Amino acid sequence: MKDYDEYQKIMRYKYGYYSFILLLALLLLNEFIMTSPDPQWGETNGLETLFIMGIVLFVFNIATIYHNAYFSKRENVAWYLLFDVLMSAFYIFILFSNKAGFPDNLFIEGKLSFNSFNLLIGLIFLTRPITYLIRKGIDKFRDKE
Repeated sequence: MKDYDEYQKIMRYKYGYYSFILLLALLLLNEFIMTSPDPQWGETNGLETLFIMGIVLFVFNIATIYHNAYFSKRENVAWYLLFDVLMSAFYIFILFSNKAGFPDNLFIEGKLSFNSFNLLIGLIFLTRPITYLIRKGIDKFRDKE
């Protein structure tokens, strides 16, 4: 973390803490759901936990990128964003190339399948460049004022 300035470190710690609290809350909510009859909403319990962690990562990425705390001041962000777009395209390609077809392979017997996790990972990779571009647009708009 030596490449980050003091503001970036504080923001990363702040949103890391919020993400941890969100993770605990979602895991407790999932355990509460497990007490009901027919509680499983994912194909497996491990997949449910992966989805919860993916949602928390999704929120952390958006919050830290929006507050300019995800990338250090010296990093070449363009390469990271290109990598993210390529990885997102890869995961979405995997999703569409499945034999079952796109909408049909997200759910199996009313439960989220592993293919829907590919969609979540693809969206996580896609949110980083989108959030970064939105933030840059907001910064340019504020600079004009």
